[in-house]
Amino acid sequence: MIISEEEIKHDAKMLPVCMPAFLDRSKWNSVAPKVNAKRALDPYPGAMSCPDEAITVENGKMKINYSACTGCLVCLRETPFNAISEEKVNR
Repeated sequence: MIISEEEIKHDAKMLPVCMPAFLDRSKWNSVAPKVNAKRALDPYPGAMSCPDEAITVENGKMKINYSACTGCLVCLRETPFNAISEEKVNR
């Protein structure tokens, strides 16, 4: 079913593409990124690529806000030197 742009704008059931980082999305993911501090020589590509703004850079190091992370792992693909790995979330 194809819907128009007008229907997307006014449908209350549709989720926004990017939600604010203060909303808890930790239950959405089955995997989460894990930072390898020794390999994270350039933390900025991972932080800038996160669509949920769950990664920040503090003192030159990546910090992941797991309550904002949806587990999309875009950061894993965009961060050089395999600085981020995939970790299964245990609930």
